[in-house]
Amino acid sequence: QISPEFSHHVAQSMNLPETPSAFQIRYQGFKGMVTQTPNLDCQLALRPSMKKFNASCTRIEICGFSKWIPAFTSRQMINILSGRGVTDSVFVTLQNRALQQMNLAIVNESVALDFITQGGYGNNEFLKPTIHMLHGGFALLHEPYLQRIMRSIRTVRLREMRERAKIPIPDSCLLYGVVDDTNSLRRGEVFVQVSEPTGIFDGSGPLRKLNSFAGKRVIVGRNPCLHPGDLSVLQAVHCESLSSIYDCVVFSAEGDRPHPDEMAGGDLDGDTFFVIAHKALMPKKLAMPSNIDKTERIEEAPPRVSRAERIDDIKQFFVDFVRDDVTGRVANAHLALSDALPEGIFAEKCIQLAELHGAAVDFAKSGVKSVFPTECTPNGYPDFMEKSDKPSYKSKRVLGRLFREIEESPTVNCELRIKVDPDLVVKGFESFMDEASELFNFYSFEVGRIMNLFGVLTEGEILCAEAARFQRREFRAERSADEGRRRLSCAMKKLMQNLRSMFFEGLSSSKEYDSLPASAKMLQRWRKASAWYLCCYGGGKKFDLDSSASHEARVIDDDTLVGFPWTVWDVLLEIKKKQGSVDTSGL
Repeated sequence: QISPEFSHHVAQSMNLPETPSAFQIRYQGFKGMVTQTPNLDCQLALRPSMKKFNASCTRIEICGFSKWIPAFTSRQMINILSGRGVTDSVFVTLQNRALQQMNLAIVNESVALDFITQGGYGNNEFLKPTIHMLHGGFALLHEPYLQRIMRSIRTVRLREMRERAKIPIPDSCLLYGVVDDTNSLRRGEVFVQVSEPTGIFDGSGPLRKLNSFAGKRVIVGRNPCLHPGDLSVLQAVHCESLSSIYDCVVFSAEGDRPHPDEMAGGDLDGDTFFVIAHKALMPKKLAMPSNIDKTERIEEAPPRVSRAERIDDIKQFFVDFVRDDVTGRVANAHLALSDALPEGIFAEKCIQLAELHGAAVDFAKSGVKSVFPTECTPNGYPDFMEKSDKPSYKSKRVLGRLFREIEESPTVNCELRIKVDPDLVVKGFESFMDEASELFNFYSFEVGRIMNLFGVLTEGEILCAEAARFQRREFRAERSADEGRRRLSCAMKKLMQNLRSMFFEGLSSSKEYDSLPASAKMLQRWRKASAWYLCCYGGGKKFDLDSSASHEARVIDDDTLVGFPWTVWDVLLEIKKKQGSVDTSGL
């Protein structure tokens, strides 16, 4: 538990806009979740079970904090729900609805805002300019920067939908799991209230409202989920004693076996669980959870060395893990066999693989090696697994149908046009044009360098790193690609910060600027930002304010860079909103 005062102090030190109700922490050898508890007589209260080892460090490490995250389907989740009686049409409807929203999001501003915020991108630092621009009056169809960002996001979602069956689920969320310290919940009950985005925006982003799941039957589970019983149907209830906790799923402490353990062996020291209240997805068939006892794995674990661990022991364990880890092989075999065998997920081999997968996932912690059963090797793979080097067949189940419908979905016309927005032309921009041209060249050089470094082909992919498709071999594997996208984001963040520093420091370093009144300083900022914009959108020094040719739209390709001026998006947004309402005569 954590006191409200201390949790507020932690949130402030992390520069969070709101105080979360729960944190995942590491402190003096303790690890786990702490929830905000009113009237707590200390700053932090920890259970003995949270202690993993002895440590003297008094600093608190915040590993994560509670927040609303939308839930999506996965191939494994769809596999289980389909096997437990949910009809194919339910998943097809969800996917078609998502595809329709994605296509509208590149032409309609309000749909684009919903697509970003409801899709979990609302807190993405790189999309903050996009959100404010869409809300601030920029036309999506006429602004190539917005088009490039929205098409990149659409590309990401389409790829995830095709390769992972990742479809947004209405009335659902992904939350940290915590235990009911008040002992108010009975077995089979959960408490869930979330701070969902409303679609209304203020200066810091989308406003949120508390939404309770009380009174609803909910599907609760965690990824990965292979066993038919890994998804539980529980009752969400209202509980006044837990009302201070939000953006978490609170589990009952009653019963011989915790509910989280029934969900693919989960626990409450930082695991996240999806909570789904969408009625169409409710399973029709019951399935008992896997009865694998974790204590059996502990007993099978290799003995600890009698001496102090050395770096050679760590090296050897790493080599053993790389050589003996079968998690991916087990998951792939389960997916293939559950598609091919008539009994699906309930087939004996699938149950065997699901239970083996739980042990394989724990290998890194338990040290217990799992051996893949050769009799469970698939003879062929369904088309949606895209195993080009293996025998393949056309899947008749829902995952195959969803995969092929994505393949057949129409592509979007990629022609982009660039045109100077007259609202962003501020008279007097000419005095900043030479500097803007130099910095645009610097931006172009750095973007080219980053693209070459990571093997990325377009500016849209580095502006929205999640859309990046790496050409360099070291980033092509899934795990390597995630690391590549993280490093790409860091590189672009550094470039943007450098350019913003150059913009504002270049103004403040001028002695004349310091002596100007506030209105004149604002106008100088506007002129400089306008010069940056026109240098990129208006052809640089060639831009002629009085020439009609300078204001005509022209078609651009992927090689044309448009991101440079939006490093100071807040100043351009200020111009867009206030242009014409400020008297600039005599300045």
